[in-house]
Amino acid sequence: MLADLTIGLLARLPLSWLQTIGALIGRFGWLTRHRYCRVTRQNIELCFPTLGVAERRVLVRRHLTEAGKLISEAPFAWAADPDRCRRSIVAVEGMDRITASSGPLILVLPHLGNWELLNHFLGERFGLIHMYRPLSHPSLNNLLLGYRARTGTRFVTSGQSGLRAQLRVLQDGGTIGVMPDQEPGVHDGIFADFFDIKALTSTHVSRLAERTGARVVVCWCKRLARRQGFKVIFEPVPDPQDIASMNSAIEHAVRSVPEQYLWGYKRFRTRPAGEAELYPPPPAPIRQMLLKSWLRLTPHLPLAWLGNLGTIAGRVAVQWNSSPARVADINIRMCEIAKAPAALVKQSVIEHFRRYVEMGYIWQAPLDSLIVDADAPDTLGSTLVLTPALGQPELVIRYLAAEGNLDEYFYPPDSTTVNQLVRRQRLACGIRLRPWTEQGETALVRHLRAGGIASMRPDQQPRLRGGEFVEFFGVPALTTSMIGRIAGQESIRLAIGTALPDRNHSGFRLKITPVQVGEDVLRQVNAELEKLIEQTPEQYHWTARRFNIRPRGERKVY
Repeated sequence: MLADLTIGLLARLPLSWLQTIGALIGRFGWLTRHRYCRVTRQNIELCFPTLGVAERRVLVRRHLTEAGKLISEAPFAWAADPDRCRRSIVAVEGMDRITASSGPLILVLPHLGNWELLNHFLGERFGLIHMYRPLSHPSLNNLLLGYRARTGTRFVTSGQSGLRAQLRVLQDGGTIGVMPDQEPGVHDGIFADFFDIKALTSTHVSRLAERTGARVVVCWCKRLARRQGFKVIFEPVPDPQDIASMNSAIEHAVRSVPEQYLWGYKRFRTRPAGEAELYPPPPAPIRQMLLKSWLRLTPHLPLAWLGNLGTIAGRVAVQWNSSPARVADINIRMCEIAKAPAALVKQSVIEHFRRYVEMGYIWQAPLDSLIVDADAPDTLGSTLVLTPALGQPELVIRYLAAEGNLDEYFYPPDSTTVNQLVRRQRLACGIRLRPWTEQGETALVRHLRAGGIASMRPDQQPRLRGGEFVEFFGVPALTTSMIGRIAGQESIRLAIGTALPDRNHSGFRLKITPVQVGEDVLRQVNAELEKLIEQTPEQYHWTARRFNIRPRGERKVY
């Protein structure tokens, strides 16, 4: 294999040469402002708020240099002679305190320094068993396992079998290694402070420590200055069964050499329910310019022309089996919505592209020319209008804004460019955007109680801790629990708004239907949505990853 040959050749180079190459890789990442660089900057701003702008900039640049060295050192750690790897570790600190006592030992190995090289030292001295997440590419995964097998450390896959294997080792008085400074699965872990920020943290270490009485020690392999080698450091965790104590010990290790930590990982991606996201997607100036130009052009074109253009794009997407087509196929087959799913997939993808091609027209054309028929209550005060991804929800929102005082519970699109354009359109319509946070929900409720109108997407998948699984066409779908909290309040009404194209696609039939709900609000809302979708299933956004988060134990579908 070419990868094996390349790694083997690089492993023969002096370590100092590899580190020089790595420093150049890091500087290139700094100059190009790679995604890793952007995440690094965001994390350092979050974790070191007392540093000045210039100091944070220096730390980001130094980290990228160290990250580049980590990349270039990998062939050495994987394929160089194991004795040569161990000789590169020139100092050890704190190990005497660890070996003075016997019994089960859990080594917490944060992503600090060179953890691949650390496997050689720990494999020889402790013979530990380490859990890892397999790579998605089988051949590369097997290649990496082959390299790691040379270190003396035994690796087991994450999951129940790995947990049982590590438990047996501890019960026999052995040593295991764990890397708990990355987010666990969506159903696991609890929030604990890490650099004074709530971070979703695995309970694996604390549970094993409680069950076996094992000592817990943080261990890392520090890269020394001026290419002098590496130093392995051990620091005990004061309270082995306390997750906060473990995070505090990891933080102390990171602060000792902050430039060598893995800052390019989105450690705080999952937030507690009601908290705002911390990693906004980056802007794309060229894409934004093109989209702005298109949005200015579309109101001057006939709606029929735009529809035809969207139809052509949709047919090409189906023919090429693009991502929207694949996702729509999975969703439609899971929900068993059609006897001929392939035909519905094709039509729904065409409608998906028509919807986006027409967006500028929907936003800017005269409202009277868009709506050929409107069926809505005389007054919508104190009403939360749900705008599902059926037909043209943007037209429903525009109609509600024209009716009066509208607040939207707004979940930003993944694309920063689209997010900025949508926000600008909402501002032009006089719409106030409320974020999907606890503060946003409070403001929305206050607005509704004062007689205002509010809107939100009922089929927008929230983060796990912001919703509950409710059946949608017989499939458990993560649904925001905020709907139930608001609809259950006195004096607040609930309705569903849709805007579907007429038979000739020359305009839209708008309908706002009041919904009467009881105690089980979320299930009743989903049932009402199913009825509406079944009437025109091709108009639903089947291209969205509605079932991306699955209940515990169920496999991913996308």
